Amino acid sequence: GFAPSPVKPGALAPICPPGLGALIGVAAAILGARAAFGIVPACGALVIWSVFLIARRLSSPWSACVAAALTLANPIFLFQLFQPMSDVPAAACLLLAVALLLERSDARDAGSGVCTGMAILIRPNLAPLAVPLAWLAWSSSARSCSLTARFRSVTVFAVGLLPGLAAALALNGIVYGAPLQSGYGDASRLFALSHIAPNASRYASWLMEVCTPWTVIALASPFLVRDEGREARQRQGRAVSVAALGMLAALLAIYLPYSVFDNWTYLRFLLPGVVLMVAMSVAATEAVIRRVPLPVRVAVLATGATLLIALMVRDGRERGVFSLWQSEARFTDAAAWIDRNTPAESVIITIWHSGSVRFYAGRLSLMWDTFEPAEFDRIVAQLAAAHRTPYLLLESWEVPSFTQRFAGATDLARLDWQPRAQIGRDIVLYDLTARDRFHRGESTPSERVFTTAERT
Repeated sequence: GFAPSPVKPGALAPICPPGLGALIGVAAAILGARAAFGIVPACGALVIWSVFLIARRLSSPWSACVAAALTLANPIFLFQLFQPMSDVPAAACLLLAVALLLERSDARDAGSGVCTGMAILIRPNLAPLAVPLAWLAWSSSARSCSLTARFRSVTVFAVGLLPGLAAALALNGIVYGAPLQSGYGDASRLFALSHIAPNASRYASWLMEVCTPWTVIALASPFLVRDEGREARQRQGRAVSVAALGMLAALLAIYLPYSVFDNWTYLRFLLPGVVLMVAMSVAATEAVIRRVPLPVRVAVLATGATLLIALMVRDGRERGVFSLWQSEARFTDAAAWIDRNTPAESVIITIWHSGSVRFYAGRLSLMWDTFEPAEFDRIVAQLAAAHRTPYLLLESWEVPSFTQRFAGATDLARLDWQPRAQIGRDIVLYDLTARDRFHRGESTPSERVFTTAERT
């Protein structure tokens, strides 16, 4: 993801914030390039562990195990778990920030601030979530209720937070020209009050479908959390519940006015809040049945969790969660074929595969949506003259946009010659120097390539 730099003419600026890239860069530098793909699953494991710690403070160890299992079975969590995107890492940092505040010390307060700062580096618009976390640092002190101890906790938290926050603002200023600017463009275009109603309807519907209506009980968690005989622990459990609801409210305040998307996978924006709701729902459920004898309580929780997990797994299967790897493998399939069958100095003109052909095939990629239509033929001719054979790589859904953009400006927009490769059903690769040879009747090689999804 790159866009023309708003600061330096002729340069590119990254669309995405630097946090996830920094984590991936460190992993790749230490363990090799493929280690980059371990970052998100590792963060997923951290999410599960943090949920367990948080739920254990809200309820019992048995309920904490249930909360962790329900999180792991949640379709939106599973859908993002193996994709190199920022949703799971950001959620991991925020949940770990909450978990660190459960046992109080200066080191833990500072660590919570550092994790919050890292979440902001990964996704800067999550900065408002620092407010409920600071409130948790203030209100849930188990070692002392004195004002001095509370001020100390919040101050140490802020000291840990500031480097990440300052780095995010500074990098935005360097790369985009202003501390509050981002790679996604003008905020006035992305946020609007008119987005709130449709987004509220969509998020509520997706939440009920993916997490079931049972999670609504999370809203009552601050009033239901009990720990008989341990007032400090009970007070802290309530503070955690209130902070979790505050984090969910902050997420909604951020994303309800954001652009409207009509796809359930955008529930990923609320992933930290969704996960916290699961933990609070389990705690609230246990509180409701607390008067029941322990064996019966465990049986109820185990039965309910089993049914919910079965429903979530079935829902995830229907939503394509467990077949995602097959469709995403098309990126490696296409790049692997290009690596084997095109010259190393060739150039791939593409959009959707612009990153994958660089990473897996080592080919220079150019994005055709940045070309002026009248320049297309000149660019192709210059590449061919430099012995850098230009190829056009398109997905089937991109073809109409490509032909419409360049129609009338170049005959190449007709795509009226034999492709060099048909990769699966939806990817096509054209040798842009072969059109004239094809229409002269000369033989031009073509190959049908079967993708991983077709082979399985």
